[in-house]
Amino acid sequence: MDVLNNDQQAILLLTANLGSSKSAAKPLTPTEWGRFYFWLNEQELRPGELLTGSLAEKLEGWDDKNIFAERIEVLLDQGLALALAVERWERAGIWMVDRMDVDYPQRLKEKLGKNAPAVLYGCGNKSLINHSGIAVVGSRNANDEDLKFASDLGSQTAFAGYSLVSGGARGIDESAMFGALDSEGTVVGVLACELIRNVASKKFREGIRDNNLVLITLVAPEVRFSIGNAMGRNKYIYCLSDVAVAVHSGKSGGTWSGAIENLKNAWVPLWVKQTFDAEAGNFELINRGGKAITTETPSDFIETLVLPAEREIGTANKELRQSELSGSEFDAIDEVGEKDVSAELYENFCQALFRSLGDRNGSSKEIAAMLDLTTSQLHRRWLSKAVKEYRVRKRMNPVRYEVVSSQEQPLEGENLYDCFLDRLLDVLEETPLTKAQLEEMFGLTTPQASIWLARAIEAKQITKLGRPVRYQKSLDCDSEHDTKSAIGSQRELF
Repeated sequence: MDVLNNDQQAILLLTANLGSSKSAAKPLTPTEWGRFYFWLNEQELRPGELLTGSLAEKLEGWDDKNIFAERIEVLLDQGLALALAVERWERAGIWMVDRMDVDYPQRLKEKLGKNAPAVLYGCGNKSLINHSGIAVVGSRNANDEDLKFASDLGSQTAFAGYSLVSGGARGIDESAMFGALDSEGTVVGVLACELIRNVASKKFREGIRDNNLVLITLVAPEVRFSIGNAMGRNKYIYCLSDVAVAVHSGKSGGTWSGAIENLKNAWVPLWVKQTFDAEAGNFELINRGGKAITTETPSDFIETLVLPAEREIGTANKELRQSELSGSEFDAIDEVGEKDVSAELYENFCQALFRSLGDRNGSSKEIAAMLDLTTSQLHRRWLSKAVKEYRVRKRMNPVRYEVVSSQEQPLEGENLYDCFLDRLLDVLEETPLTKAQLEEMFGLTTPQASIWLARAIEAKQITKLGRPVRYQKSLDCDSEHDTKSAIGSQRELF
């Protein structure tokens, strides 16, 4: 965690439960912080300015029946407790983002307005909180059929290239999360409590290490479980996603109240698994506006969804990611970026698709099998782009794809993997790069990048380095490729 600026210190002092025995004042709730923060804006005051000068003068004119000036003063006077807490969080690898941070999820601001939480605490791949995602919710005490459905749904969400958002509780939540992680998908776990304990848990450690998992919470990382916090975090599971699926709900409790709150506020579309369980509240959720899942399998259900394209986090965030690279890594990416590697690989995909599909049509699964690609690479990247460009037509009921106008050209290399490998070896000639950097450079989803990189490692074309995980060209790599690079072949690789 970087050194906190004054704004971040003030926000934490006012909103975090720091366990300070000195303070009898309760931290501001998200709703209370929203009111206070917007008042500060109207006064053209930043939160950090409350830490210096006369607090009484700055709060002149502030009038709220629950947030007295004395309460604010007591909360701000917890500097030592904050310093000790931040030190513990930093040792555990925990970071925080506040509403003024470029990484703060835009979805929360859009859906919750001034009631969006002041701070998110997290550990793991921070960028995942801004990905397109599918929320999966359900009961802790679900039957085997529902647990399998949740696991399969998590797996298919991963294959389709979307992040899975869930609550991290046992039962449906964990089944969906680990179904996605086991398929090398990405997961956002919205925890109700004890983030600092969960990040050290063996079950989450691998996902965090591989950058496929982020755990976040709305309460300070050491706050213990409470029913209020568990119920309160449900809205954030919905608001961090683009669509939600209720696998099993009772007729009361957390899953039920969260689903009803989402339907009432229309945050995201809610799909509900049909069930013969008489004790379940699924049927009533459908009656109240949820959409019944009518497909036979999670795979078929995912195929019918149309989610927004992944959001751009913004130029400032991109510059932040670039600033984290070493000079040689940045130069390598910049040099290859001039040739627009992702566009070239996409064009090769189009030519391979035109050649394979011809005048026939096919489902995404059939196309993926023809071209030896993951369905996520099709849905999230290339096939969806080809549909938008009207090079491919998407027909519904059932979903099938057909070529509109092929304009077929010769494909450089035997298949798409060969095209990728050829350029990959050029890219890694001088500088090792991370998987995230390669994904961005080549326009690949995480599952597709994982498969192709593993294949290149097995063929001893590249080597995987540790701490941090990066990839470099093997010393005993294909001599033909080395010779071609050395003589500076004029032939375009794609």
